[in-house]
Formats: sequence, structure tokens, C-alpha cells
Amino acid sequence: MAWDKVKQAKLSDYVEFFETLSPETIDELEQHVTSDVNFVDPFQDVTGVEEMKFVLSKMFVDTDAPKFEVIDYAFGQKQAAYLRWDFTFKSKNKDKSWRFEGMSEIHINDEGLISKHVDHWDSASQLYEKITGIGSMVQFLKKKVAG
Repeated sequence: MAWDKVKQAKLSDYVEFFETLSPETIDELEQHVTSDVNFVDPFQDVTGVEEMKFVLSKMFVDTDAPKFEVIDYAFGQKQAAYLRWDFTFKSKNKDKSWRFEGMSEIHINDEGLISKHVDHWDSASQLYEKITGIGSMVQFLKKKVAG
């Protein structure tokens, strides 16, 4: 797959979409993805633009002030581009702030639309270990696996 200037520009547009994402801009997702886009993260695997919009909309219901910041991105040699990002938000109705670091694998078709978006981030160390009760169990399991 060649990363021509059109595909590079489309990826840049997609990055800007995520960095400025709000409940009012979610419908703009259709400008960036295929109708059968596959979105995957540690908690879900959905197919279709409406399903992906639902996941993004739910993020605004479940958290306060969610924000993505793309730190860097690179174009792979064959089929995907990779975004390194920080995701911050506050717990709903609480003052606790959260920050996750992750990477997204982005597949762009020949028309410049995103056909697959796979988020990779460590939910064990960045989320579960910080939740009272679950955290101690995750730390115990990590020690057992490490030997």
C-alpha cells in the first residue's frame, strides 16, 4: 500500500477529528470512515459507522471531559498507520482524573477512508490496577505470571 499525499492528508484529518471530538461532532465520523468500519478496543469489537458512533457517544455519557491528544503517528510499510495517543478524562460526578496512553492501528482504503481502527492499550495497568478491590487482584496475578 502506498502512502500517497491524499491518504496522508486523510489520516491527518482523522487525527484532527479525534482531537476535537465532542458530542456535537460525532456525526462527522461518517466523513472519515467506511460504512462497515471495524472498531476494536479492549472492551468492544463493533462493525459499522453507527456502532462506532454509539461507542464514541457512550464515552461522553460515561465520563466527563474526555480528550484525545495524538502525540505522534507513523505510516507502516504495508497496510496500516499507527497513532500514539494520550486519553484523559474525569470520573463521572467525581474529581478523579485519569490518563491512558495507547496506540491505534488505522487501516485506510484506496478511497482514503478508514476501514479499521484498532486501539491497543494496557487496561490492566492503566485501569484495573487503579480500581479498589480489583487492583490488588491484578497485581497479584501479574506477580504470579512473572514468576
